[in-house]
Amino acid sequence: MALIDADADFDKIVTVIEKDPAIMAKVLQVANSAFFKSGTASLKRAAVFIGLMTLKDIVVGSAVFQTLSGPPLADYDPELSWKHAGLCNRLLSEMHEAVHDEKPPEDIAEIGLLHNVGELLLLKYFPQALNRIVALRQQNPDRELLSFCYLKKRLSGPITPSSAHIC
Repeated sequence: MALIDADADFDKIVTVIEKDPAIMAKVLQVANSAFFKSGTASLKRAAVFIGLMTLKDIVVGSAVFQTLSGPPLADYDPELSWKHAGLCNRLLSEMHEAVHDEKPPEDIAEIGLLHNVGELLLLKYFPQALNRIVALRQQNPDRELLSFCYLKKRLSGPITPSSAHIC
């Protein structure tokens, strides 16, 4: 991640991103999204248009998603998780700016992207458990969020002393 820091040369960043088709595609997708509406096929123009912070978010998020990707699951959409993480990160930045009248510090700028990393860990290491969670969500469409305790009770029975402190 040293590539994207305060002293990084913008052309060098673009040159490195051009070597990774997945990240390059994501940058172009974001730049051409309804939010940014840049309408460009040029990576450099897209990167300039979305800015260094958004570019950094894409690189960090892509690295995490690529590292923790697992087998494809029928009812799990990693693209939806990516969009959710990006939206949360954008909202977190906007809230920080509204409260503190400044952009978030570098050390917490990607926290919104990583807030749901547990889902990716499930995908990578426990895909069957994630399948069961997705199935429970589909069986309970009126529940916006299924809590850890609810899922634990449904998937594995009573709460054990080791996990009781969480509930």
